[in-house]
Amino acid sequence: MPKNIIAANWKMNNDEYASKTLTYDFLKLLNGQNNHSTLKLLCVPYPYLSLIDNMCKGNESVKVVLKIAALMNGELLLERSQPRC
Repeated sequence: MPKNIIAANWKMNNDEYASKTLTYDFLKLLNGQNNHSTLKLLCVPYPYLSLIDNMCKGNESVKVVLKIAALMNGELLLERSQPRC
């Protein structure tokens, strides 16, 4: 498990354009820091889950999820419940 975690949660607060812009800016900032040991979690609106996931492809330290829940033992539970085709 990584030592540091950054979580960005903007569910239900943006339309498609704003979500893409926020993701682009977030990735640009993270790429500038080049810190691959920190796990970055993006909790995005459900309708844009696939879109944002595709924008983050190739960046292994970024996970696109719907929900984050901390378990009692300190482990993370990441939920991604979009159906796959």
